[in-house]
Amino acid sequence: GSNGELGISSSLLNKMIERKMLSKTYIETGFTQSGIIGELIEKNRRISQIDSLFFGDHLVEKVMVKTGSNGLIGNRFLSRQDIIIDWTNKQLHIKRNSEVVENGTFGLGFAQSDSLGFIIKSIIVDGPADKAGLKPMMKILNFGGLDFEGGHNICDYISIQDQLNDSIQISVLGINGKPSSYSLHKQKLFN
Repeated sequence: GSNGELGISSSLLNKMIERKMLSKTYIETGFTQSGIIGELIEKNRRISQIDSLFFGDHLVEKVMVKTGSNGLIGNRFLSRQDIIIDWTNKQLHIKRNSEVVENGTFGLGFAQSDSLGFIIKSIIVDGPADKAGLKPMMKILNFGGLDFEGGHNICDYISIQDQLNDSIQISVLGINGKPSSYSLHKQKLFN
């Protein structure tokens, strides 16, 4: 997926909290999806950031982690590393290729389905979208200039997500069935 985090078990995150290894945690509520247009499944998970992670002798700093059962590493996390496969010795070498800079979040995730269109999939509690009053399952009409009623799709969003300004406009079909517009400003979750 296009996520940038490492999936870890809830029990591991709980142990890290008990040992005061994490400074902040957030709740993400809404739905998860298998693939870009897979079935929506209800979720509530926690998000945090670990100071460092070792792959063998390779140190990676400031890694976002989310609870989940998959234990997967997101490709946006991996894109910040040089991955070298040594087929002869059956080894994987990882080397950091850039500084990790958290540029903030609007506090929401997206999904696209044939029946629902482009929707808000999840919200980070106390994040910008939550504070604005946005909710999971609201249909997105326009986001950051992309018109999802006029032909744009989730692939268009993925292609521009790292180029979005710190402030964007989002228009949704509200719970009441009426269109509403909101201004969102990125928030850094962690220092």
